[in-house]
Amino acid sequence: MSMIIDGTNGLTFNNSTTQASAGVVLQVVNTSFNTYVTTTSASFVDTGLSASITPKFSTSKVLVIVALNGITDVTASTWNFSLNDASNTLIANLINYNTNVTLQGYTSSYLLSPATTSSLTYKVRFNSSGGVVLRLNDSATTSSASSITLMEIA
Repeated sequence: MSMIIDGTNGLTFNNSTTQASAGVVLQVVNTSFNTYVTTTSASFVDTGLSASITPKFSTSKVLVIVALNGITDVTASTWNFSLNDASNTLIANLINYNTNVTLQGYTSSYLLSPATTSSLTYKVRFNSSGGVVLRLNDSATTSSASSITLMEIA
């Protein structure tokens, strides 16, 4: 039986099956998003920040890192940011506030086990209560863009 040992791909056996090396970053996808967006919706709506990745192995994990910038709320209200998949299924609550605030930077990460080799899309959604304007990428508070990074981990 022959094998190919590769530091990136792992072990490839003579029947062409491959076993990834554990803990290795197989691919990285990063999307930067600097569009100024607002909402007054009490229902969650898309911010426009999203990224997609297609895992090479069904055993891989996906590390999702979300960095949000320029978040402002002009009055005290309840507002939220969430991480969702392409069908809007909630994966995680990113930020929940019940006060007026300005956040120049917020970062959160999640290690997911999707168990698939199909394309995966992750996106950020937000909502605001009482018709209060919630802003993302507000250039009055920051010039930095928001981003989402996806890393496939063997």
